[in-house]
Amino acid sequence: MAVLTIIVVQLSAFGERDHMGKVKRWFEQTLVSIRFLALLAVIASLIGCLGMFYISTVDLWKLFVQMAGYIDAISIEGQHRGARATTISYVIELVDGYLLALMMLIFAIGIYQLFVSRIDRTQIVDESGAVWVVNSLDDLKARLGKVVIIILIVEFFEQTMGMDIATPLDALYTAGAIALIGLALYLSHAR
Repeated sequence: MAVLTIIVVQLSAFGERDHMGKVKRWFEQTLVSIRFLALLAVIASLIGCLGMFYISTVDLWKLFVQMAGYIDAISIEGQHRGARATTISYVIELVDGYLLALMMLIFAIGIYQLFVSRIDRTQIVDESGAVWVVNSLDDLKARLGKVVIIILIVEFFEQTMGMDIATPLDALYTAGAIALIGLALYLSHAR
């Protein structure tokens, strides 16, 4: 009788372990499958990337139109400086837009590689260097951080184009800001 009780207890425990094992496997499979929700971020980033490429390409057309009229502005006294500042402003906007589009692309590829599926690294490295290879979230953050710093530098350059430096203190503030940007660039490349 005692042996029969031990066998029944062990069989029920075995069945319970088997049931818990099935629940555990189902839960883990569900958890792993939910990672595909990251595709929403990938698709949204790619749509944003395409939108920024479109906007920047329209800005490129605006730049060409501005450059076509630049020669006429040079011939008119007093308009050369304004036309030059406007042309440079268009170039800065263009660079800024394309950098933002590339940041969205790097984010989309990074999230895809980290959460959905690895992309064949030999194809990525052979075609474009190691820019697209993302090994961890920290790696993705570092790559995006560097692009953000460059975008901020471009924005700062655009703001300084329109600045009116009237006093020595204004010049000192501008020089200090440039020094801080240089330090940020140095620290972003130091590992």
